[in-house]
This record gives sequence, C-alpha cells and structure tokens, in this order.
Amino acid sequence: MNTTASNKKAGEAWTAEDEAYLTANFATVPNRELARRMGRTYEAIRCRGQVMKLKKVRNVRDRAVYQRKEVPKKYIQYVPWLMEHYGKVPVQEVAAHMGISMDNTCTTFVSALRRAGYAIPRGDFKRKDTGWMDAILVYVKENFSKKSRQEICAHLNITNRTLSTYLSHWRAKGEVFIKPSPYPIGTIRKTEKRGCVLQEIRTERGWAYYKSTTINPKPRQPKPRKERPSRAKVFSRVLPKEPKPQPARKILEDAKFIKSMLGEKVIKIKPRTEGKVLVKLDTRTSVYAEPGYNIEELRSKYLRKTA
Repeated sequence: MNTTASNKKAGEAWTAEDEAYLTANFATVPNRELARRMGRTYEAIRCRGQVMKLKKVRNVRDRAVYQRKEVPKKYIQYVPWLMEHYGKVPVQEVAAHMGISMDNTCTTFVSALRRAGYAIPRGDFKRKDTGWMDAILVYVKENFSKKSRQEICAHLNITNRTLSTYLSHWRAKGEVFIKPSPYPIGTIRKTEKRGCVLQEIRTERGWAYYKSTTINPKPRQPKPRKERPSRAKVFSRVLPKEPKPQPARKILEDAKFIKSMLGEKVIKIKPRTEGKVLVKLDTRTSVYAEPGYNIEELRSKYLRKTA
C-alpha cells in the first residue's frame, strides 16, 4: 500500500488494501503515525481498530518479540516439554528448565510462542493442585507460626503475592493457618507455667490467632484480712481525753477587749479553738494570749519585742 498521505474525504469507505495494512501495523505503530501514513484522522484509525478488534502491544519486550514475528530457535526446542508440563508445575521450575530469569521473561516467551501458533496450555490453579502443591501446603502449615512470610517465600522461591493466593485457595478448602503469637516467647512460657494454653481463634477475615486461656480456672479467693481496731479506739487507749476548748464566744470577747486596750497597734486578732487568742501586733510580731492572761503582761511582751 502507498504509505504517503492522500487527501481522503471523511467517511470514505475502507478498502481491503487499507484493512490489510491496518491489520499488519496496528499493533506496533502508533495511531497518529498510521493516520499520517494513510491520510485519515486519528479517530478514524482508532474506531476502525475497535471494529476490527485489533489490539495494541503495550509491553516494550512484547512489542520487540511481536515485531520479529518469530521465536528464538533455542526456545522452540522446549515446546514439547511446555505442552506437557506448563500449567502443572511451578513457574520457577519452568524458568529453571528453560534457563531464563524468574521475572516476567518466562511468561513473555510463552506468550510469544502462543502468538507464533503453538498451542501451549494456560496455567490453571485447579490443575496446579497436585503433589508438589501438597508438599508446599505441608511446609507452610508447619512453619507458618514459626517463620515470617518473607522467610517462607525465600525458601519456596515464590513471591509474597503468590503465597497469598495459595493461602486463599487453601482457606477456601477449610485449611487453618495460625499466625505467630503477638506476645514474646517469655510471656508465653510464663502463661503456660500458670496453667494456661494458647488457643486458636478465627476472626471474620479468616485469620487465626493465639489467645491465652486458662485450663479449669480456680475461683479467686480474697486474702484473709487482719482485724484492726478502729483509730478512735487506739487513741482512746493511749491518749487522755483532751480538755474541752473554751467557747468561741468567750474568745471573741477577749479578742475585742485586747484590741480596745492596744488600739491601732493591733493589725489582726485571730481567735483559736484551743482556748488561745493570736494577737498580731505588726508584720513581724505576734503574741499568743492564753486564758487568764493579764493585759499589762501582754503590753510588756509587746514592748519587749519592739524595743
């Protein structure tokens, strides 16, 4: 077909030559480039590709394989083996048998072989549930509560996502996997010494946890308390009874009398319930006046302190 741009009108019919050229180049050539070559708009190329059910090759590696339109001869020799074992053995074993890396290279070349016309079976998880899956199930059940997921994946040479897929498949069949206890091993041992066990608990999300529960727990008995005499009884035995304090009314009368005698020199008079009157003469001097005090004696105390 002539790849130079031509002035085609909008809505012009697609010929068999145009469709053949579009089918040969739609997967690898961008739509804008095809529109420039065929003299059509971008929307015309895109819509015609959808009508003809053509697909783009998004992966750079797939595009390179697709552009070659042939599979390397060193991988064609593995086609009989792949026809028999692919989808029934782990991808790790397939990659080791073909001598390629564990990233998407294995599935990429298998896809290239399918495009080349080889009917390689597709992987089905139901077909994978064979003897080697049983061995993985036994290992995971034995070590799921002892090792981390990273250690299990490293030992089985699988990814964390693959392990999660296996666990979902096994749990759907009724298998139970116990996660490690969130408590340290010292706490677990102490719990077991106290007569407790670690019980399996399943939550709504399907996970199983350890929980500490007692075996035939004994009812807690309160400790016997010693009978102690009350505080009032103790002090009544040791201390004599205190004399009744002087009535507050009598103390207030004495305070008023002292204030009238000393005049403005008294700053504060505070009666006490112990039968005394605190007379604060200035900011640094205070005198206690006991029952039966003498006004002259109080005056002399004040003069002696302020002298």
